[in-house]
Amino acid sequence: MSHSPRQATCRRSGLPVALKIYFLSRVPANVLHMIKREIQIHSQMVHKHVLRLYGAFIDGDERVVLVEEYASNGDLFNVQQRLGGRMLPQQVADAVLRPFLEAVSYLHSRGVIHRDIKPENVLFTQSWRLVLADFGVSINVSQERAVTRAGTEGYMAPEVERCPIKSEPSENKDQPQLAYSTAVDIWAVGVLAYELMVGIPPAIKPLGAKPCASTAVDGFAQAEMSAAGLHFPASVPPAARSFIAAALAPDPADRPTAAQLLSHPWLAAEAVAQRQDAAAEAHQDAAGEVVMTAAAQVRKASSTVEAAAAAARVRRASSTVEAVAAARVRRASSTVEAATMPEPAQDDAAAEALAAEQGRARRAAESGEPAPLPAPPARQNAAHSAVIPATAAAAPGSRGGSGTLKLQTALSIT
Repeated sequence: MSHSPRQATCRRSGLPVALKIYFLSRVPANVLHMIKREIQIHSQMVHKHVLRLYGAFIDGDERVVLVEEYASNGDLFNVQQRLGGRMLPQQVADAVLRPFLEAVSYLHSRGVIHRDIKPENVLFTQSWRLVLADFGVSINVSQERAVTRAGTEGYMAPEVERCPIKSEPSENKDQPQLAYSTAVDIWAVGVLAYELMVGIPPAIKPLGAKPCASTAVDGFAQAEMSAAGLHFPASVPPAARSFIAAALAPDPADRPTAAQLLSHPWLAAEAVAQRQDAAAEAHQDAAGEVVMTAAAQVRKASSTVEAAAAAARVRRASSTVEAVAAARVRRASSTVEAATMPEPAQDDAAAEALAAEQGRARRAAESGEPAPLPAPPARQNAAHSAVIPATAAAAPGSRGGSGTLKLQTALSIT
């Protein structure tokens, strides 16, 4: 058959790819038909949650090679094991079931049944985008009748379990009572959801199934496959249990479609919770921004206050310096003025002498007598230190008056 996909690099684009290889020498005729059908179906499925098939070719006469998208983060089974074997209900709903059901709904809308849904066929790309892989047993029921027991044990729906394994592509195509629909994938979705949250697949086994020739109704009645007896840990919420019970309905007609499961209250509730968490985070971010803005404003205001206080201190210091300088200038000016002023005593004596002379002159004028001459200033020379007063006696027999004045004048000149 085929080995696990091998990683390779496209020479033209440089992109990493996965190579799924079938060895023709080991492939029986009916499987060769399935390989052709796989390539035909997979090449037509283009969806963001479906693994891309880039191309296929025959390598000589030995191998058929499918070139697929490379999912570097592995499959869901390994992710589950790394998480301890179980996943939280919210993780299952948001990270797995919602994108997975989008892919399944896309397939079913085109008449394609995957027929091998299990954790190993759910892959994750480098960006953790979920993709549905492996269309090896897929079938398009709009082109042919699905009447073969195909898939993986434990994930098969009751109507698949009762069908025979055929060795030729045309076997059982004429038995419409064996035909099943896209509802078999819904059953596998229920098994997958249970396993992810509980850690093991549900222990559901067909009991007393009749031969494949039995009618569909008889087959469901005898299979006694139901989710009614399943045991859930307390961590699985009632809405998730309701989701699983609906998917594991024994009668395929009672199972919801993939599109209806996307609207199930569990997924809707988880979506609401996710939106609320996102809104809460956004609110916290907004509150944080408000706090940071307020803090910045406080810092700015504090800086403004500090700057104003510093400016006030500078102004006060400048005023003090100016006052001190002005006082010093005033004191210096006073000192200069004091140093340049005349002696007040000498000026006062001269003023008094002048006033006395003016007074005598006025009195003499009023009495009709000639005003007396002012006394000459004292001679500082020692040789002429003798001063004859203005009232010196006249010669005997002479009269005062002009003679006296002449004498004074002559003497004064001498």
